[in-house]
Parts: sequence; C-alpha cells; structure tokens
Amino acid sequence: IRCLYVPSGFSCEVFCKEPYVGGSAESFCPSGNTIFNRPLEWNVPACELECQDPDPVPAGYQRSLFGEWECAEGFVGRPRAECTTNVRCEAILMLTGCLKLVPCVVSPKAAEKCHLDFSECAALEPGESCEVRCKAPWVGENTSTAFCP
Repeated sequence: IRCLYVPSGFSCEVFCKEPYVGGSAESFCPSGNTIFNRPLEWNVPACELECQDPDPVPAGYQRSLFGEWECAEGFVGRPRAECTTNVRCEAILMLTGCLKLVPCVVSPKAAEKCHLDFSECAALEPGESCEVRCKAPWVGENTSTAFCP
C-alpha cells in the first residue's frame, strides 16, 4: 500500500528519501477512522544525510592519513565539514575553516617614515622577520625587527 492513500485500519512503511539513508517507520490510518483527510499516525524514521567528498576538493583542504579533513600546505585554520542539501535536495559537503597564508607587507603609515629603511621587509611570509634600520642620512646604532605572524 502506498502512503499517499491508506485505508482505515491499514498501514504503510515510510522510508528515508534520497540523499538521506537509514531505517524506515510504520505509518497507519486508525481502524474505524471517520475523519476526512486525517493525517497518518507515524513515527519519523531515523534518517541521516550522506555526503560524498567534493570533486574536485576545494583549494586548501585535504584528507589526513586518518581520513579526517585538514588544511592543506599553505593554509591554516580548523577545517569543518558540514553535510547539507541544496535547493534541489542534493547532498553537498561544505568545507570551511581553512585560510590561505598570505605575505605581510609594510603598512603605508610605516613606509611614510622618511628615516626608516624597510627594504628587507618586502612581502614577508608568515613566520618570517626582517631588520628595520635607519635610512641615510639618518644614523643610529639600533635596529628593530619586524615580524609577520
């Protein structure tokens, strides 16, 4: 018996609709029903959304040796995988949390300082540092270190 029309006293089985997977549940129309268009009585089956890995995998993400999502080389963060559906009820695995490492640059405000030499500091990669010295004709014995976090 299809679940679209279930006669009084009969039942039908409700299954998970793709892309969901899981069990089923019985739904029924009570015996002796006299209520027109009465909704079926039923329990919701235990359904889980099943997602495939995106193809291609977005830049910045990769699977670890243990099968977990991780940030690829050159990216940092905490990867998060969320299985969801689009407007056509298709399962989609959304990956978020990994950000691309980008070089640091000398701030325009610091570069305006006529007495400082930032020439060693062009496009520092994350984790790198450079020396800031006095620019001629200014003189000084101290140098400062600039860091790109």
